[in-house]
Amino acid sequence: MNSIVVQSLLNNKSLPFDYYDMKLKDDAFENLEITLSPSATESQETIVRALVDKYAHKAKIKESSLGKVVRLK
Repeated sequence: MNSIVVQSLLNNKSLPFDYYDMKLKDDAFENLEITLSPSATESQETIVRALVDKYAHKAKIKESSLGKVVRLK
C-alpha cells in the first residue's frame, strides 16, 4: 500500500482507489487528540464533538493555535 501511495504522489497521479479501510489497534483512540481547523465553524465543531462522544470518549478536542494568525478561504 505504501509504495502505491508514494508512486502516485511522486508522479502527481490520482490514487487507484476511492477509499481505504484502515485497520487500527483496539487502543488507537485511547490518546487521540483532535485539533480543529482554524476555519472550523460552530456546526463542524458540533459534529466533531458528537463523533467523539460516540466513538472516542477519551479523545481531547482543542482549538487550533493558528485561529487568530491565519484566515483560510
